[in-house]
Amino acid sequence: LQPPNISIMIGDTSARGKGIGTVAMSQAINILKDKGYKTIFARVLTRNAPSIAMLKKLGFAEDGEPYTDGDTQRWQNVRYEISQ
Repeated sequence: LQPPNISIMIGDTSARGKGIGTVAMSQAINILKDKGYKTIFARVLTRNAPSIAMLKKLGFAEDGEPYTDGDTQRWQNVRYEISQ
């Protein structure tokens, strides 16, 4: 995954779906934008529909085709283009 890349995980399942990830990702995007980055990368498990929906809502788009890692996990790389 190209830098800069963002990863977040809400480990406590009772805290998921409450907007924490959206706020965290939005803040990370703003910080990277302020630092002058034009593109931000992330990856998401293809079975993680809530995270995919959150990333799309924020403006991330698929970057290439899904792939399977050595642990048989299926991933999709995504990218966010910062508009000035």
